[in-house]
Amino acid sequence: MQIHPIPEKFQTAFRFTREVNGTAFDFTGRCTVFGKVLEVNCHFLQLPEVAQRLITLHPIQEEMERIRRMIPLQIPLLAANFHWSEDGQGLLEQLTSLQQDPAFPTLDPEVHILEPWVRNCWLRAHYRTINGYHLAQKLVFREKEILTALREISGREAEVMVPVLIRLVEEGLPQELLEAAYRALGRCRTDESLDFLCSRLFDPSRLKEHPQIIDGLKRYRLPNQKRRIFRHFLTRWEVDDERIFPELSKLLRTIAPARWIRKLASGLDHPEEAVRRRTLMLLPHVAKPEHYPRLLRETESEDAVWRAAAFRSIRVLLQRYFIPNAVAPLIQRMEKADASLQAACIQTMKPALGKENYQYVIRPLLSALQHPAPEVRVAAIHALGVFRYEEIEEEIEKLKADPEPVVSQAARAVRNRQKANPKVIYEEGLSLFITFIYIFVMVLAVKGCLLASGSG
Repeated sequence: MQIHPIPEKFQTAFRFTREVNGTAFDFTGRCTVFGKVLEVNCHFLQLPEVAQRLITLHPIQEEMERIRRMIPLQIPLLAANFHWSEDGQGLLEQLTSLQQDPAFPTLDPEVHILEPWVRNCWLRAHYRTINGYHLAQKLVFREKEILTALREISGREAEVMVPVLIRLVEEGLPQELLEAAYRALGRCRTDESLDFLCSRLFDPSRLKEHPQIIDGLKRYRLPNQKRRIFRHFLTRWEVDDERIFPELSKLLRTIAPARWIRKLASGLDHPEEAVRRRTLMLLPHVAKPEHYPRLLRETESEDAVWRAAAFRSIRVLLQRYFIPNAVAPLIQRMEKADASLQAACIQTMKPALGKENYQYVIRPLLSALQHPAPEVRVAAIHALGVFRYEEIEEEIEKLKADPEPVVSQAARAVRNRQKANPKVIYEEGLSLFITFIYIFVMVLAVKGCLLASGSG
């Protein structure tokens, strides 16, 4: 281990209150370090004569001896309060190294529990060095106290803490401490902490940590920081898991102004395929309805993988916005396409069917129920399931006996869902409901007029 230079002679004073035999005493002392030689001078402050009569000298001597035994390992804690960069770091490293020496004084296992002033010292120091953190582990710090320290990290002190926090996260922490560490990294707001959070965000193995990572990234509000995060999205996003899309899209909408979105859309024409693919994945989560025609054009690609990605992007956009007449071009594509493309068109239009009463969609979808390809029939069943017309329900009911298991299972699932939720949600039901309300109001109005004329 590299040892930083430290002063030939290092001194630090301490003062704290301890209770002996039910009486509080102020202890004061000085620790002096000469290389490996440790000297501790400790005494208690002069007490009133009455107080001295209440105690015997023996317990005080025992207490002072306990303090002498534990002070060597507390010197780093005391030193951490001073603003010595190289000297303080050197002292911590040297004393941590000395602990490996069998001749070095060891810590009484009870002492760290009985000495809250030691832990308070660490809380104020906020684990400025990784060696300090490992020393804290040896002192068996409680998780709650480490959590408190992590939550208190802020301001200029946070910048010093970035390497330590990164090391803690990489070494592994319990869930609650990990969340606190990510939020602390968010409060640091340095380029190093931002890059580290982004590297974890785009790591497919870190899906469970994404909410905490995104929460930390939302704290980076300066324009240059937002640009840096956006650059990471453009160059590093490889995670293709729809479970994280909602949170990622919130983050993107937070950091990306409209002009960036327009610039992002131009990435679909980029000569590099990797850039086009990332753009296609990102765009629907931040795009506006005016981007729909551009995304629709991508579904005409001859590359099946690219087409599938384009259809998925349109589906995300239709889930977010109501786009008038968005289904018509998909119907046209469906009527001229092969089985896989027909199924993709039907699956893509489904989110829009719940936002408008697309009467012209019903006939093509009913025809798709008779398609020889099972995937087309399944897609049509799920799409028609949003409509509550008797003719549609009868056709879906027939498909419960379809020889293809995947088709019959889809038909049963849709019919069960319809029976569990019998309310009519489209035009016919809405018209009946409005008519009923109108008649009810008119009856009340006529009744009111009759009562008024009768009383007159």
